[in-house]
Amino acid sequence: MRRSALAVLVIVGCMCAPAVARAFACARVSTTGGSEGASLAWFSRTITFTLFAAGTNDIAGDAERDVLRESFAVWAGLDLGDDVVDCQLAAGVDLTFVETSLSTTDRIGYDFGDPAATENLLIFRDSGWDSAENNVIALTTTTYDPVSGEILDADIEFNSTVFDFTITDDGVAMDLKNTAVHEIGHFLGLAHTSSAFPRATMAARAVPGEVEKRDLACDDATAITFKYPTGSENGYCSPPTPACGNCAPPDAATSEAVVRVTAQSANGDLGGCAATAPSWLMLVAGLAFGRWLGAERSRRALRSGRLQALLSERATSAN
Repeated sequence: MRRSALAVLVIVGCMCAPAVARAFACARVSTTGGSEGASLAWFSRTITFTLFAAGTNDIAGDAERDVLRESFAVWAGLDLGDDVVDCQLAAGVDLTFVETSLSTTDRIGYDFGDPAATENLLIFRDSGWDSAENNVIALTTTTYDPVSGEILDADIEFNSTVFDFTITDDGVAMDLKNTAVHEIGHFLGLAHTSSAFPRATMAARAVPGEVEKRDLACDDATAITFKYPTGSENGYCSPPTPACGNCAPPDAATSEAVVRVTAQSANGDLGGCAATAPSWLMLVAGLAFGRWLGAERSRRALRSGRLQALLSERATSAN
């Protein structure tokens, strides 16, 4: 989701300011009243991921598996675009991604009944994608602690029902690595980058045929090294400000999880959020395991001519 003209804008920002300009944003806990709590983050620097065995019919053989592995390596290795020269990074990153055995269990979200069975799953939906979300390219779901913001589970679903994913440089349709690197940013607790850097990997917009998000811009590298600096604790700032991605520290106060879904205005632009109570089934499940369950879905538009597509993130809180 890298960097030709995108990188040019980012590089200029890095070179012209005394410090790297920051437009990145941390995903945060949703609380009652529409406010936001702690930023979401993994508390371990060794993170597992699991590929669903079935893969996708869009790509011959199992070549998609190597692309997904490479997409994790982009973040672990701070893989910058070829024309990104100096991002003035204050630290490195010490994330390690460990692949587990292929899975045949189609389950999205944290397994509260058997936490040991929880998988951070990457799965293609060659059929059965919700028609109401046909313009969503991929969806990342995270389960987190609503007080600390600790991520307990993250899963990525690719909408191969509607979109044809490709992995080559010729005849690119919806580039898989372009999509996967962006979604892994959500997997790690990043939200969409502000409009000040429209071509960063975590920028909200993309188009079919785009390959620039296959690696990182300076803003993305700044974000991940701030959140997970080598040899140091996770990065937070108090009070949270845009200068540090609004990465709020863990909250000492408990809060009730809610459902927030980004609304769409009459002209097709994505607008504000509405809040509702957790569903009855989710409530019962939460009570059974001493937890409240909620969900949050955030959407950002990707446009290409008549096509409007979304790279999305959805978060489920557990308390």
